[in-house]
Amino acid sequence: MEIFYYLHRGVREYRMRTRPLVQLSLLTAFTTVATMSLSIYIPATRGYFNVGEIMVYISAIVGGPYIGGFAGGVGSMLADVFLQYYIYAPATLMIKGAEGFITGFIARRYGKKTKMLSILLLLSMGAISLYLSLGDFMILVLLGNEVRIPNLLWLILSAVLIVLSTIIVILKPETSRNVLAMSLGGGIMVIGYFVYESILFGFGAAFVEVPINIAQVAFGIIGALPIARVLERAVTQA
Repeated sequence: MEIFYYLHRGVREYRMRTRPLVQLSLLTAFTTVATMSLSIYIPATRGYFNVGEIMVYISAIVGGPYIGGFAGGVGSMLADVFLQYYIYAPATLMIKGAEGFITGFIARRYGKKTKMLSILLLLSMGAISLYLSLGDFMILVLLGNEVRIPNLLWLILSAVLIVLSTIIVILKPETSRNVLAMSLGGGIMVIGYFVYESILFGFGAAFVEVPINIAQVAFGIIGALPIARVLERAVTQA
């Protein structure tokens, strides 16, 4: 019986040691796939809109800052390489890596300070919604079809963000830390790409992508929040 006890203990310790590596590999791969699943070309900066933020945020919230930073940076960079956006690959590694790390760090570090986080959350969501409501620009899809994004779409998205953040603060205050973490991590991404694109293409071209990247953050928050909550519980119970 003692042999079986030590055998069981050894297997359990092995699983505990290898689980972070498995988690890291899966989250990195899923980040790459999510980023590649939907891409819309932006001629002004030769970049693209994508929904990879969903997996960057999930990786950071579930795995913490280090796994989130690695999965966000490496996973997103691989998507740039596979989609042949080579000019962005080095910047993406650093910018998305920082985004994942900051998101994971805030989500883990400030888990109990929900009241102040709730206030900051509403302020950040209000700022994002105000900026988005001013958006009215044109992008070109890969097939070359011109698509105009009207103010109404931004206003609808802004309303969704405000309602979502309000519900979270009222019904689930503890969840506000994740939304704030994603918002601040997303802010790092927006600023990082603006600086990088300003160097490459100038301020005018870089500014075109700012509202697009903010929308990318917004979609990432909306998509990641419910999935991350489920995965957090599963990881905790495992």
